[in-house]
Order: sequence, then structure tokens, then C-alpha cells
Amino acid sequence: MKKPVRTSAGFNLFSAGFAFFVWGGWAYFVNVSHSYRHGVISGLAQGFASAVVTLLMVYAVTFLYHRFEKPVFKLVLPGLLTVMFTTTCTVLIHAMVGTPRIFFTILPAFTVGFLFCLYTCNQLRTLDGQDG
Repeated sequence: MKKPVRTSAGFNLFSAGFAFFVWGGWAYFVNVSHSYRHGVISGLAQGFASAVVTLLMVYAVTFLYHRFEKPVFKLVLPGLLTVMFTTTCTVLIHAMVGTPRIFFTILPAFTVGFLFCLYTCNQLRTLDGQDG
């Protein structure tokens, strides 16, 4: 049996750190007009959620990638299932911390997150020797 391919730890950590700063900063920007407190709390919540979600996405996508047989399913379904789950969790976190503009806070992050999942699946496909 062939050993499943994985992404590197460096790729995973860089992606999580990048997600923390980009999406935490975006959440601050989107919510600071309500108050400085809302901006900071929303930014920290989104930053931490994005970092954790990014790490979970890599592992979930890798796990799901190896569960599907058809190339189209391997490319699309892991990202779609992962983003649906992580978006639900992030909405709940923002509702608990009182983020005023939840939709605008998470929409760009999870749009890019889905694209990141597609990229990760493509990387896995390439590493797995199925690129063509």
C-alpha cells in the first residue's frame, strides 16, 4: 500500500501565521468602526480562528483527499466539506464574542480558504504523482 503524501510542517506553519495576521487584521478593519474594543476582539478572534482553521484545513483536506477515488472529487470535495465545517464553527465563535459584522468578517477569509484547500489538494495530487 502506498504511503499517503503530506504537506510539510513549514508550509503548514507559514500558512497558519499568515492567516492569523491577514484575517485578524481584516476583522479588526471591518469591525473597528463600531468601537475599538469590537475591532480588537473581532481581530483576535478571527486571527486565532484563522490560524487554527488553516492548520485543521491542511490536515482535514489531506485526510479527505485520500478518501476519494475520482480526481474531481479528490480536488473539490475535501475543500468544500472542510470549509463548510470550519465556517460554521467560526460563525459560532464570532457570535459568542459579539462581532458586529460577522458576514463581512469571515466571507473573504473563507473564500480564500476554499481556494487554499483547492491549492492544497492540487499540491497533494502533484506530490502523489497524479498530475496529468
